[in-house]
Amino acid sequence: MFANRERDRPRCRGHGVLSFGNIALTFIIAVLAIACVVMLTDSDTSSATVYNGTCGADVSWELNTENGILTIAGTGEMNSYQPYSLPGWGSYRDQITSVVVSDGVTTLGSNSFIGCTHLASVSLPDSLVTIGFGAFSGCTRLTSVTVPNSVTAIFSEAFRGCYNLNTITIGSSVESFGTSSINNSFQYCYNLVEVFNLSSLPIEKGSDEYGAVAKYAEILSSTVLPSAVTSQGDFRHITLGEETVLLGYVGYDTDLILPDKMAGNDYIIHANAFNSNSNLTSVTFGSGVKSIGEKAFASCS
Repeated sequence: MFANRERDRPRCRGHGVLSFGNIALTFIIAVLAIACVVMLTDSDTSSATVYNGTCGADVSWELNTENGILTIAGTGEMNSYQPYSLPGWGSYRDQITSVVVSDGVTTLGSNSFIGCTHLASVSLPDSLVTIGFGAFSGCTRLTSVTVPNSVTAIFSEAFRGCYNLNTITIGSSVESFGTSSINNSFQYCYNLVEVFNLSSLPIEKGSDEYGAVAKYAEILSSTVLPSAVTSQGDFRHITLGEETVLLGYVGYDTDLILPDKMAGNDYIIHANAFNSNSNLTSVTFGSGVKSIGEKAFASCS
């Protein structure tokens, strides 16, 4: 019996060592799990970089580079800038895809968003009174803008060179575009085919007056209509009468392949459709292209 007890003791000691090993192993696993959580958390947040600063006496800005949203908030006027001395977000222009101006801001300063070539959407508040000189000049991926009813003036070159701008709604209070000597708020907006004019200004199709806002208009209405412009991938098109018309391209390909069909139809390429698109280096035409409009590829590289 004594011998049996001695034989049992190692097993008891062994069992004690095994219990300690389990505890140690559990502790190590827990530490590793916490480390993994910390690493994942760091990974999730490191991609989101937020920049901010001031752009007026009581106006500030914040840019989230993860979602591309630039927010302008506060009260009163934004500062004005020169093209060679841009606001704080100027160094990150290629990361801005959306601009949201909060209620309370009354003025968009000169050249505020000039050259934001990735900017695709803009939200403007009912507090806004003026859109400054060159504010959105060269924003080549902007396709639609609604000017609030509170705005009274759209300054010269405000949307100059926005060649993919297809649709604009002009608010009811707009009284002026540019000045008597520089009246080019929408110069080179070759594909601005829809103009919804809620103001009392007598804007006419094909006119250079009122900032040339309706110079290339196909649809001009005193009420807001459902937009006739639609997308097929990065291509923008419209149906005019019985024709499907390719208006332009908002993607990033330099060697462009045009589709065989647009909305299931053969199509024509609108005059000036790709005018000034300097990113293009080559174009392959789809089998459904019926005709090419005047200056459709002018000033392309």
